[in-house]
Amino acid sequence: MPLIQRFEEKELTFGIWKVSETVDELLSFFGDRQSFYASQLERFRYEGRQKEWLAVRVLLKEMLGYECEIGYAESGKPFLIESDWNVSISHTKGYVAVALSLSHIIGIDIEQYSDRVRKVAKRFIRTDEWPSVEKACKQEPLLVHHENELYAMLLHWSAKESIFKIMEQIDVDFLHNMQIYPFDIALSGSFKGKEYGSPERKEFPIRYLLHPDFVLTYAVDE
Repeated sequence: MPLIQRFEEKELTFGIWKVSETVDELLSFFGDRQSFYASQLERFRYEGRQKEWLAVRVLLKEMLGYECEIGYAESGKPFLIESDWNVSISHTKGYVAVALSLSHIIGIDIEQYSDRVRKVAKRFIRTDEWPSVEKACKQEPLLVHHENELYAMLLHWSAKESIFKIMEQIDVDFLHNMQIYPFDIALSGSFKGKEYGSPERKEFPIRYLLHPDFVLTYAVDE
């Protein structure tokens, strides 16, 4: 089964789906509703985007046990129509992730492991955040053939994306309006982040995990 991980705790549940199926195989998860979902794919030009769109809805159905339509607010934030569940959605190359909570606003982000983040790191990592990256470089590699430095950079970006999804503020500046507190990198763990783009200046607990293909973070508005 492509559902590679599901995690549940009191305030939320999240799932990660590896998108290894064809479009037709993903459509088959919807039984006699296949034609409806197939008609929705006409808006997407590329097959990869069609798979992502379908995989999110397959994963959501697997997590809830029933189909639930996704709507989008003006800010672009997703919500579940006629449902009390709060939802957050993310995708990266080959994977999709969905987080659900009945009691909290949540944000989830999944990012492909890639060297490209190094080129733009100074655009979103603050001066007081670099020590966490430098400290990660001095540790033994957590995963074979993967650099701790890249994971630390990706965690800063991904955590800020997760916070951004909670805030719903389109013009949030990742460099100046968000801060990730110092952390020691591990295969999974937690740290805190803070946003400076709202009057409340909220702090968020952020949990994360590392995978050979990606990093994943999720934040909870407590």
